[in-house]
Amino acid sequence: MSLACLLLPHFRVQVELQRHPELKDQPVLMAAASGSKRIAVDHSEHLEKLVTRGMPLHEALTCAAGTTLLEADETHYREVFDGILESMLQRSPTVEEATLGCAYVGLDGLDLLYGNDALLATMIHGVIPHGFDARLGIGENKFIAYLAAQQADPGGSFKAPEDTKQFVRPFFIDQMPVSSEAQDRLHQLGLHRIGDLAPFHLGPMQAQFGPEGRLIRELAQGIDSRPLTPIHQEERITERIEFPYASVSLDMLTLGLEMLLKRAFARPEMRGRFVGKAAVECGVNDAPAWSRTYAFKEGLGSPELALSAIQARLTIDPPQRAIEEVSLALSDFTGEPSAQGGILRNTRDSRAERLVDVDRRLQPHLNGSPALYRVVDIAPGHPLPEMRVVQVPIDPSAAQRMKPLNLPAPVPARLERGSAVAVTPSAKHREQIAAIEDSWTVDIWWWAPQPAKRNYYRLCLADNTTMTVFHDPLAGKWYRQNY
Repeated sequence: MSLACLLLPHFRVQVELQRHPELKDQPVLMAAASGSKRIAVDHSEHLEKLVTRGMPLHEALTCAAGTTLLEADETHYREVFDGILESMLQRSPTVEEATLGCAYVGLDGLDLLYGNDALLATMIHGVIPHGFDARLGIGENKFIAYLAAQQADPGGSFKAPEDTKQFVRPFFIDQMPVSSEAQDRLHQLGLHRIGDLAPFHLGPMQAQFGPEGRLIRELAQGIDSRPLTPIHQEERITERIEFPYASVSLDMLTLGLEMLLKRAFARPEMRGRFVGKAAVECGVNDAPAWSRTYAFKEGLGSPELALSAIQARLTIDPPQRAIEEVSLALSDFTGEPSAQGGILRNTRDSRAERLVDVDRRLQPHLNGSPALYRVVDIAPGHPLPEMRVVQVPIDPSAAQRMKPLNLPAPVPARLERGSAVAVTPSAKHREQIAAIEDSWTVDIWWWAPQPAKRNYYRLCLADNTTMTVFHDPLAGKWYRQNY
């Protein structure tokens, strides 16, 4: 068997450097929660001899004073690596993920397509996004290929020699795929390199390490009988929506999920099928994404049932920050796609479906834009009027998304001696001095992502009509808005 190991060392840091290129030459430490503690989960090469993964964060910071500390965004790292794995699967049907940033690729038969090892290495490197430090090792088994990748230069490849027994001798036992307890025990016995294990036979190794002793003995001989376990490509249906503004409203999140579920279930491939799992990910302002995966006890065959199941769990465990976007991934399907399922559903005596049908008939006359919308209360008591309701198309497949209503419009105005406002109601009217009937202040200093302060005035115009305006002292501008 011939295979390759694709290694992206310090993968989490590499991904963060794509986001923050200014940190390229600086020491970086990645932190995450582990139970009630915070630990170091990755670090840049600058800290290789100072920090180890799993080290308590306070110890890591003591050892690496002056380092840049970043919060690990595991959801984003998972998404980036999944994209790399999917690209690799387009080149080889046998790809196994070892850990985040490390994967094995079966090469048997690929030589007929790509030729020699150099062309195979070029093919694999070609799936890696620009800017990543990717190293490729080629060997006769997983362990040898992994050690070969350790020997490769950044962006390069290395093929292990045929004498694997001699090849593995210089490497440290920490690079063996065995438990950390076994590695610690070997160090305690004064065995630090793989070559130090050569004199020991199978019996003593099993006596010391039990069943794991056989694996340690075989690895020390360059033997690795672990099979290559290809990734199972799970079918997924994904949808995503951006909110018109960052919101902490659970009603806004529920509305977004409702739209995404309706859009997903409207797909032809979903007809006659049931979904067993839903993954929800919320884009959070200036923080790692919030994500949850919900497994259903039985397959759900409608967006209403799926929304009800997700909403019940969201109520218990909602996001704690303002959300800017939400994505939904449905998987674990049962049943088969059915063309008849769509026909039966469309002929159902449903007022909502009849309205969608009418809307779709009207769209060609409106350049493809939806004709019918519904207005949904998001936060009726919100102090900012434009965040109380949103408008959404009734057609779940419509390209248009949520739209806020009652947005403030700029208006020429100024305060006159504190008791009147000089305002130009519209382009057709001249400036008028309007009496102030009422005034109030809205100050949301704590609001994320941006505080808001407004001084509102309800004005009585010369024609006895009323108009509400506000002054934004932070921007120094006036706006007209119904309150």
